[in-house]
Amino acid sequence: VERNQFPNQAQLEVGALFEFSNAKGHPVVVRVAELKGDSVTVDANHPLAGQNLHFEVEIVSLRAATQSELEHGHAHDGDGHHH
Repeated sequence: VERNQFPNQAQLEVGALFEFSNAKGHPVVVRVAELKGDSVTVDANHPLAGQNLHFEVEIVSLRAATQSELEHGHAHDGDGHHH
């Protein structure tokens, strides 16, 4: 990214986080990875990308699979998306 894409007062340093809008207008947080002259290398990966994450979960309820789920081999939710 060209340095002029950042606000003038931006504190550009490796590790600094900035929020941009992507082509669809969604916010994307990028981390400054490298500074070279007027060029800024940014990393748009999530800060936890590549990290091992450990989740502690508690099962709060169980239900039997529906016939449709048994046929498809995976769970369904009400909005039709797969998880």
